[in-house]
Amino acid sequence: MLSVIEIQNFDVNKPTGYLLPKIFKLFYSDLRERITALIEKYSPVRLHNSRVAARRMEALLIGFDSLINKNNSKYNYDYTLNSIKEIIKILGASREYEVTYDLTLKYIKTNNSENQKSILLFLGDLRTNKNILIKNLYRNKYFLKYQGNLKKIEKYLDEYLLNNSLIDKLIVPFKEIYCDIISKHFSAFLGGIKKLNLLDSKNINKISSDKLHKFRISSKTFRYLLDMCTGTFINEFEEFRLTIKNTVEKLGEYHDYDVVINLAEKFLIDKISSTDLPSKAIIEYLRYSNQTKKIIFNEIVSLLKNVNENHLRLIKNNKIFL
Repeated sequence: MLSVIEIQNFDVNKPTGYLLPKIFKLFYSDLRERITALIEKYSPVRLHNSRVAARRMEALLIGFDSLINKNNSKYNYDYTLNSIKEIIKILGASREYEVTYDLTLKYIKTNNSENQKSILLFLGDLRTNKNILIKNLYRNKYFLKYQGNLKKIEKYLDEYLLNNSLIDKLIVPFKEIYCDIISKHFSAFLGGIKKLNLLDSKNINKISSDKLHKFRISSKTFRYLLDMCTGTFINEFEEFRLTIKNTVEKLGEYHDYDVVINLAEKFLIDKISSTDLPSKAIIEYLRYSNQTKKIIFNEIVSLLKNVNENHLRLIKNNKIFL
């Protein structure tokens, strides 16, 4: 996992103004490497790694926005952030079909559904749509010319990132600025848990999938801000980081099965219902997917019960680092 500890002589006690450009350059270099590899040749792993690298950069830009230069310039904050968000959107276009295809194939292999034509047709439909979206990716001019955007982002990081930032903030030790930032994101995370009543496993039927998905998206920045400093935390806080990481990933799995259900139901209505093919296989898959969602939700609740105000106190007292 990419971490700030890869920066030579990294020390959380050094001034923020000294470390922040190095941190941005580290994660930018990773983004550039991932995108360049994906442009050269497609693979699901390269696509995933590129999206993760872009999410990390997005988290940095959002998390440290109070220190970053936002003045209008040829290469500015808004351009950089919007460019990152756009590439995330473009790279994510084929994800729903990619993930649903993989989950469906796994289900077919483990549930003896190889000879049930309706679900095999569904798998084929997923493959077709996935391949179309991948082809479209390599016809997308924004994606193919993104290395030009990367050069502009690099220019911004080199020349404009901390322009006009308050010197009082730049000389503060990194650990203090970092703890202040993640305490705000953690407070928002706790607020989301309370608002959705996510500590009650019986609440699964009361929470809309859309609200849970929005909570997941808002939690990603927090997750990646924590991940960026892995290897620097005391054991107790490293366990907390892993809990947040696993929670966000479980929320992602929950969303994946929402997508599976939506696509399978649509296929059942649009394709199977107008034929003589038996629909039993698809209906059983839908039942399985709904049951799996309940299991994942219980796992999310279990993970969240390990998150509490004590972690927030550690953060606010700057007691999270080795």
